[in-house]
Amino acid sequence: MTTFPISNSNGTTFDDASGISIGCTTSHGVQFKNLFVGVGTGAMFIPSSYNVGLPVFAEARWDFFRGRTINFFVGCKIGGIFNISDDKYGINVDGEKNYYYFESDNSYADYNYYGDAGYGNLYFQPSVGMRFRLNNTMGINLTLSYLPMKFNKETTFHEHISYITGNDSWGDPIYSHEYNDWTEYSKFWSHRIALSVGIDF
Repeated sequence: MTTFPISNSNGTTFDDASGISIGCTTSHGVQFKNLFVGVGTGAMFIPSSYNVGLPVFAEARWDFFRGRTINFFVGCKIGGIFNISDDKYGINVDGEKNYYYFESDNSYADYNYYGDAGYGNLYFQPSVGMRFRLNNTMGINLTLSYLPMKFNKETTFHEHISYITGNDSWGDPIYSHEYNDWTEYSKFWSHRIALSVGIDF
């Protein structure tokens, strides 16, 4: 399964969390004529990070025209996805360095920020697809899904403020420095389209 982001709920555009993710799942259950119900698990990760997500879910799928060479289906997986990496934040969030100047109090400052993001929480994947029948018990599935992913973001800010407190004997400014660091936490959703190929038997 490969997922492609279509939007992020907070406008975040950093590459790693906005890039593709890849993964695979397996489901096991019972087929009642056109209805399949079961449970499953799998693995999911973003190639540029070391985060690994473990989805655990229940699944239901309804087949249309089952028994034909080609049939269509709709389904949904719902459950939770758990981050099983050593570090819950594994995606870099590097910010630009910014400068600003305060003329009124004779000071200037610069700050930069960096951070990490990781995903987890709800696993919800409604889908539509097409099944190609190979024999009485086996088929190949092509599936298009919607998959929202919840990201937890941790961003650390570094600030350096320089105050001009006077001038030395040469007329050059004398500076006093102040350093501040703080961390902010936030969450956002990455809304994704997923494409997958599978086999059932």
